[in-house]
Amino acid sequence: MRVSTKLTLAACLFAGITTAVCGGVLILLQQQQAAGLLVNLAGRQRMLTQRMTKEALEALQAATHDERADALDILRGTTTLFDETLRALQDGGTTTDATGGRVALSAVTSEQAQDALLAGLRRWEPIRQQLDTALASDEPRPLLSAAVPVLLEHNVPLLKDMNNATVALQRAGEAGRQAKATLVITSALVTAIIGAAMVIYLRRTVVKRVQQVQLRLADVAGGEGDLTIEVPAVGKDEIAELAHSFNTFLAKVRQIVVSVNGVADQVSEAATNLAEGSRASASALSEQQREVSALASSVTDVSRAAGAVVQEADTMVSVVGNAVNEADKSGSVAAGLARKMDALVSDIDTSVRSIERLTSRSEEIGRVADVINDIADQTNLLALNAAI
Repeated sequence: MRVSTKLTLAACLFAGITTAVCGGVLILLQQQQAAGLLVNLAGRQRMLTQRMTKEALEALQAATHDERADALDILRGTTTLFDETLRALQDGGTTTDATGGRVALSAVTSEQAQDALLAGLRRWEPIRQQLDTALASDEPRPLLSAAVPVLLEHNVPLLKDMNNATVALQRAGEAGRQAKATLVITSALVTAIIGAAMVIYLRRTVVKRVQQVQLRLADVAGGEGDLTIEVPAVGKDEIAELAHSFNTFLAKVRQIVVSVNGVADQVSEAATNLAEGSRASASALSEQQREVSALASSVTDVSRAAGAVVQEADTMVSVVGNAVNEADKSGSVAAGLARKMDALVSDIDTSVRSIERLTSRSEEIGRVADVINDIADQTNLLALNAAI
């Protein structure tokens, strides 16, 4: 059963029980109010018996016709109210309450009250007949004179009957109040027991499982990253669905963590290989740089040697020129020598041109060495970037 269904059923059950208890209490209060009204009306009957006797004597002793008429009207109202109330108490019916309003009465259910009312009704009948005859007559005084002794004779017994009925109704009302109080207390206890049972049931089936889920979530959130924890998914309600969804989420997180660990291992291995390659490249570049530096040094030495050769050649040309001048002065003796010297000069010129070509080649070699140095510097930079 789903949690929402359980809560709805529990709320409906508790509301129904509470409504039933409240309805029962209201009914009991109405019954208690009705019982109180019966007691009040029965108590009024005692007063009316004494009042009728007093009013009959006042009507009989009235000095004038108008006073007698007013007294008879009052007596007529009292007898009518007494008779109407007595019969309503006995058999049920309507009467006038203390406020002057009309009220509907149910027949008295107490046996003692019924017996007292029945006895009072029997005593009342002859009195009522004589009073009605006197009140209906145009000359009520003689009839009223005959009715008063009867009224005085039955006044005390009738008062006792009404008093017995009132006491019986009071006892019945008190017993009813006790029974109603017991029923109300019992209903309250039953409601409390049912409410406690509902709370225990909801606590075991809902609250306890929610607490279990909360504890599992707290373990995952505040623990050491243990993603193997699972929440028990028991049943087919919302809590089970929540637990199942959380377990699915943890499974996906575990897969992601495994994938990330694999990628991290691959990246670490690639970084290690790259570092080793960078170190090898740096070593090779360093060796190449040393070789280029040695070559540049050799080219520089060759260039210096070529410069020295050129200087020596220039010196030789100067010496040869001086010798030619001396030879020209020497004449024919030196003619053969001049020819030889010319040949030597030609050879020297050839040597100078060869040396100049060698010097040009040395300069080209120097430029190549500079280019190689630049390449080496850029290669070192690339190696450094690759290592980073």
